[in-house]
Amino acid sequence: MKFFTSNIEMQWINLPCQPHDSLDWNREIALAKTFVDQGKRIIWKCNLGLESAFYPLDDEMHFQAASLAMGRFSEIVWPEFKDCTEFVCLYRGSADFEASFSWTPRQLEDFARFSEEEGGRERLFAAESFAIYFQMLSHRLPDEANVLLLFDVSTLPSPVIALQAISKERFEHFTIGFRGMDLPLEGLWWEGEKLEDRKIDASVGVVFPVAPCDRLETLLSLSNVKVLFESFISEEWEGLDQIYVVAGSLSTQGMRKLSGFRAAGGEIIEI
Repeated sequence: MKFFTSNIEMQWINLPCQPHDSLDWNREIALAKTFVDQGKRIIWKCNLGLESAFYPLDDEMHFQAASLAMGRFSEIVWPEFKDCTEFVCLYRGSADFEASFSWTPRQLEDFARFSEEEGGRERLFAAESFAIYFQMLSHRLPDEANVLLLFDVSTLPSPVIALQAISKERFEHFTIGFRGMDLPLEGLWWEGEKLEDRKIDASVGVVFPVAPCDRLETLLSLSNVKVLFESFISEEWEGLDQIYVVAGSLSTQGMRKLSGFRAAGGEIIEI
């Protein structure tokens, strides 16, 4: 893969947001003002403890404490800094959500339903559970806020599983970034506090299916290839000559989008 990258110069500010924190952010707000005076844009990292092992997703007290922190951010921080805020980051950690997932009786019941309806595995259920939790918290933030999630995929066993875990369709309401594995996926790459916007010089696209097939690993290893997710095909086919798709894997709307690509002169290859 050939990447084109551009650095995003931002200043991070960490906000203590866990249940034991006072939510007194006067020091952080004063620091933010000095950065704004220097013409810098800000990424607010809300330290909610979500990266901790066995975070209790179904604990109501934890959720209420996190919601209170998001509400305070919306009331105290956002009005003063919205024009110089680039992102509000809720998560910066591993994408292997299953590794330390808190399997409470309620989660086991929900997983049983998830397996029946979606045919899902534990790893996908854990990722879906966190996605829903992120979404509920983001509802406490202003609609204009650009909510950022950063995923380390280094401990996941393969590119296919990594792409399943951080699917743009699962996290479609967020800006996501990743690190730890060279995936044929455009977007933000993060390392420490550094963000890069990566574009792939690709002529071939692969639509990532809901249920990956055996040949997908081979397709992902093609030269000059990038992954597309069904919901974003039309926005991301620019520059592509061919798009591979697993037969029967797309919805009617997805097939309609591919018809648009074919009408524009592109080639569709079903496998």
